[in-house]
Amino acid sequence: MTTPRFATLLLVAGLLAGCTDAPLTSMDEAPAPTLSRTAEGDVASLVRNPQLLEAAYVAPAKRGDVAAKGKGKGNQDTGGSTYVEPDLLAIVDFNTYEADGVTRRILDEYGVTRRILDEYGITRRVLEEYGITRRVLEEYGITRRVLEEYGITRRILDDYGVTRRILDEYGISVEEFDASFNEYLGDITLRVRNDGSISVRIKGEKVTTILLEMGDDPDIEFVEPDPAAQMSDLGTSTMRNNDDQFISYGIDRIAARAASADLSGVHVYVLDSGIYKQQDLKVETQKDFTMLFTNRDQETWDESGYVEQPYFDPGHAGNPSDEHGHGTHVAGTIGAVDNRTGVLGVAPMVKLHSLKVLTAEGRSDVTTIVSALNYVMYQRQYVHLPGEQVLVNLSLGMDIGSTQYNILDETVQKAIDLGIVVVVSAGNDAADASTYSPAHVREAITVAAYDHRDRFSERWSNYGEVVDLLAPGHEIVSLPHQRSDVQKNWRIIMSGTSMAAPHVTGAAAVYMAQHPNATPQEVADALKSNATGGISGVPSGTTDRTVDMEFLRIEAQDRPLRLGSASWDSKTSALELKGEGSKGAAVVARNADTGEELGSVRVHTDAKFYLDIVNPSAVPCRVQVESGSEQSEMAVMYAPADCEDGSGPVASPTPVVISKAEYGTNKQLKIEGSGPAGLTHTIRDQDGNVVASPTADAYGSWKYQVRKPRKVPCSVTVEGGGNTDSADVSGVCGS
Repeated sequence: MTTPRFATLLLVAGLLAGCTDAPLTSMDEAPAPTLSRTAEGDVASLVRNPQLLEAAYVAPAKRGDVAAKGKGKGNQDTGGSTYVEPDLLAIVDFNTYEADGVTRRILDEYGVTRRILDEYGITRRVLEEYGITRRVLEEYGITRRVLEEYGITRRILDDYGVTRRILDEYGISVEEFDASFNEYLGDITLRVRNDGSISVRIKGEKVTTILLEMGDDPDIEFVEPDPAAQMSDLGTSTMRNNDDQFISYGIDRIAARAASADLSGVHVYVLDSGIYKQQDLKVETQKDFTMLFTNRDQETWDESGYVEQPYFDPGHAGNPSDEHGHGTHVAGTIGAVDNRTGVLGVAPMVKLHSLKVLTAEGRSDVTTIVSALNYVMYQRQYVHLPGEQVLVNLSLGMDIGSTQYNILDETVQKAIDLGIVVVVSAGNDAADASTYSPAHVREAITVAAYDHRDRFSERWSNYGEVVDLLAPGHEIVSLPHQRSDVQKNWRIIMSGTSMAAPHVTGAAAVYMAQHPNATPQEVADALKSNATGGISGVPSGTTDRTVDMEFLRIEAQDRPLRLGSASWDSKTSALELKGEGSKGAAVVARNADTGEELGSVRVHTDAKFYLDIVNPSAVPCRVQVESGSEQSEMAVMYAPADCEDGSGPVASPTPVVISKAEYGTNKQLKIEGSGPAGLTHTIRDQDGNVVASPTADAYGSWKYQVRKPRKVPCSVTVEGGGNTDSADVSGVCGS
């Protein structure tokens, strides 16, 4: 069989939505493959989503005098290498009845039972090059791929009479069969078997021949390219240790603390870069599926331990730890526990399952993600107890350049049909999410992002009709994945629709705990119908409604206002208040000696309130809380000793530092520094006049910049939290 010349098919590359969002962007660089219709088979109709074809080709490593790229000596290539056709990574999907590709005639006439199909992964595929004539193909329906990679050994041929009944009957000797078998061994390498489909690697020089043969196989539904993908990271920042437990603005923005439920029977599968296990997370299982992707570029892989599995389970192989940080950050937003350390999640104490599908570089492919989803579906059907709820968070995705579903989209749909709630990030390309997989799956809950000022993140968040909900996704604070950072109680700041999706996943988990019989559609409808508007700058055709958990408040009996405890933690520079009151009522805390307002909070639906005041301007000796006409007051435990002798409060332990004070040639005055986070600082000139009052951000940084100021100070003093620092302004007054 001759190999025709191919016509070029272009890939419409995309980004894996979420941070991975992570849009997954194609990373493989290979010569553009070509493909054409021939009289022998309609390959164009067989290959689904052909726009992904180019990125699914993998240039093989150099073998002897053969190189992955280049031209022969006759074409003046300095390396003297010979051009090698790149290998194709693809997913082969089979028709429903003959999912493993053996016809009824073979089953009936030759005694090949369904056990063989299930246990040995027999797949349709025998080429003329194997010595099986077209007459055998037509009369006996045999198009079986006889490769060890598919788990078919000579023992199966002998035990079930295929060699005797087929080869001998049609005059093909065992020697001829063995010669053909050995010649083409490795043309197709099985990567993994999934429900109704297989993932394969097809040797470059055989791509046309094999695709043509598949095109003649009625048991094969379609072949779909499996491109590599790369996470597009919007950036990561480390946050200082300012308190015991940090509560990101997103938690309060969606009213997460207004709702609670028994989450012991709710399981959230996080398909991401892994999760670093720590005391702030309840991680039940950890699996590393990236071995499928990391073996993508290898010509052979010993999958003998996996080929007979009904679904792919990596077991304890690989490294399930988070090597990137993305997955741990997502997990923290979903379910970090309320334990006075780390951060607080939307659904504290929910059971998390880490399925690692992204490498340390944030890379993956469809086969890897689909295999993890099949694992979740198996767990849902055969492992989890009746009444337990299962959710999946997919803060990832890719632009496939088409609204048509691919195999990943269809697998997500299968999971939803099985009763699994799937939440997906919309993507970070400021593009219409309708061509993003799996964001465009209608039955999934697709989430776009907005910032702390309730403005749509138009610079990077995807949008469009397929977006179901909005959620906070800009500068979200969550957990680190490095042991040293965890020990320091540091936090990590990330942005992206990857960060927005877990807010919705957590909300869905709480709803499902309160409504254990809800279907995925009912969960989605409940979250959308109770969402609230008010997000500005939303693109036309995109919802402006954000997930809001206020409707999930639990009933609790109102109680009189009572301050139960007030304590000062010098290590974290935080004043911690706990008490009770009327649910939903506003509570204001004040310094009982000076009347200064320290902060405010609303009573939870369980009639309790918690208020942490980080880096107060002064540590009070006594604190008072007010709600309507009610008041409650008590002494602050562990307050500085100064309170005992009546000398008054002490300054915040966080120092104020001026790092820059200059007046440049462009006539711009710059004053920058650090101090207590969230606190307003006062800048005065050498005469005591107030120059400005900047507020320190979450990192404790503050700055003041002005061009052509009315008066340029010679020196400045900055005060914050009772501490001060002074500096001369360079560029003026002789400095």
